[in-house]
Amino acid sequence: DDDGWCAELGDRVNLAVPQSMIDWVLLPVYGWWESLLDQAIPGWRLSLVELETQSRQLRIKSEFWSRVAELEPEQAREELARVAKCQARTQEQVAELAGKLETASALAKSAWPNWQRGMATLLASGGLAGFEPIPEVLECLWQPLCRLDDDVGAADAVQAWLHERNLCQAQDHFYWQS
Repeated sequence: DDDGWCAELGDRVNLAVPQSMIDWVLLPVYGWWESLLDQAIPGWRLSLVELETQSRQLRIKSEFWSRVAELEPEQAREELARVAKCQARTQEQVAELAGKLETASALAKSAWPNWQRGMATLLASGGLAGFEPIPEVLECLWQPLCRLDDDVGAADAVQAWLHERNLCQAQDHFYWQS
């Protein structure tokens, strides 16, 4: 059973490595926090990926029918018209979702204006101070994050917070080793 196997898997993650902090904590937390602003955001992102896949498939189908047009001109013309109609509809949906996500992103940036500065500071110096002030809902996570280098239990608190929100596996192990 896949769920049983996945429950046994876990990664060891050194949060002293800035890229690990970004990939394992900050980006998942930002996505989770952003979804609090509008619960539709995760669904929009998933739909956008599906539509982009559909768009690629339609482009390939169009290329195929363009190549066989000499052999089956009538059928190719019908299929190309059908594909073009689907492509137009897909592009409209992509544009609509991209617009919604852009609006949500602008809202998130205004609600946490120091996010980008914090990422730059973390990559440059390894510190989290550039993110502050942080959204209030993240206080319970941020306190242990800021104590990682001098509190052995802080990494467990970070892992527990992430796991409660399904942002990591129960078996993942976070630690700090500079």
